[in-house]
Amino acid sequence: MSSGPLNLTLNGSPTLTHSGGMMTGTLLPPRSIPAALPDHGKSFSDFSGSLPSSPSLRELPKMGSEAKVPESGPDMVVENGRIMAATIDRLIALLVDPSLKNDQNYCKVFLLTYRPFCPPPDLLHKLIALWDQATAKWQPNDLQLFRIKFVKVLGDWMKDHFYDFVEDCVKEVLAFLDEALAKQHPRFYEQLKTTITKQLEKRGRKIVRTPNIQPPPPILLTDSPVITDLFQIDPLEFARQMTLRDEEIYRKIKPRELMNQAYSQKDVAQIISPNVVQLIQRFNSMSAWVQAAIVKETQFKRRKKTLSRFIKIASKLREIKNFHSMMAIVLGVMSPPVSRLKKTWEGVASANIKIYEELQQICHPAKNHEALRNALKLIVPPCIPWLGKCHTSM
Repeated sequence: MSSGPLNLTLNGSPTLTHSGGMMTGTLLPPRSIPAALPDHGKSFSDFSGSLPSSPSLRELPKMGSEAKVPESGPDMVVENGRIMAATIDRLIALLVDPSLKNDQNYCKVFLLTYRPFCPPPDLLHKLIALWDQATAKWQPNDLQLFRIKFVKVLGDWMKDHFYDFVEDCVKEVLAFLDEALAKQHPRFYEQLKTTITKQLEKRGRKIVRTPNIQPPPPILLTDSPVITDLFQIDPLEFARQMTLRDEEIYRKIKPRELMNQAYSQKDVAQIISPNVVQLIQRFNSMSAWVQAAIVKETQFKRRKKTLSRFIKIASKLREIKNFHSMMAIVLGVMSPPVSRLKKTWEGVASANIKIYEELQQICHPAKNHEALRNALKLIVPPCIPWLGKCHTSM
């Protein structure tokens, strides 16, 4: 049977696509590829009043034991060596302050959390302004250390968060490199120019994943290239199709999409967390479709067969470690409209009932989904976790 793309439309369910080059029973690990956060017009003078939950700038790590600890002042509050509040300008200055020990944790936390307080273009402007002011501010030894820190921060920013660098920011960085570094600091120039060139190349090319193993052929129960019935495709193949689509969305989720649970805020969810929103909508659609597909069957045998098929699909999803779609199907089966079908449940084979009870135990919400958390601890990655568990853990 051909392993080319197959369009599968099942009674109004989301379209599932199988690509012969990607089909595999082993999941690739979801990657986090950040995307830009728009400026919401928030001003920042002191973030001690209203802070995001976790992680937040309130939780900036302590400075190293050998470092000079910054002192409290009009622009910063420090308690027991921990920064509790500060202006955005002061926080940026700490990134490149030569009098403080280089603290990579501080830099990482800042670059992950600064956007609600300072748009990326503003951060770039402020960093470049610090470079321009450095010669007059620092002594020669400190000045060299400042420059090393500056190049490290800018390089790490471009390597880990290049989504912040829209076209205007890229132009500004290139202009800065040519004007401030090319002649006076060729080593720094080459270092940063190489970094931004590589990032631009990555942005411009489409990443094609090549599996290390030969993908299995699709398991179809019909010769028709278009699938219109649930029973034309094997449960394992159906689980694979769902996993391919889930994995595709999961890979697009950026770290900042999960910050402050922005996906639950209706006014900004689509802007800040588009991929999380898409995955949530897909989850809800799949769960609702499972209910409808079972309940709409008017014939007893057909309804019993449909219920059993979804239990098998959920079991296969568990086998290939897609807990997200497994949860969607199990919740659909556990819904009141399906649970009330007593005669239908009586007709389901005991083997399928046993499988369902095991899945039901894993999905049970008792003790903050303790069973699901234990199941996730035992598996060997990669896997696709249930996004709802991530939500309750944040």
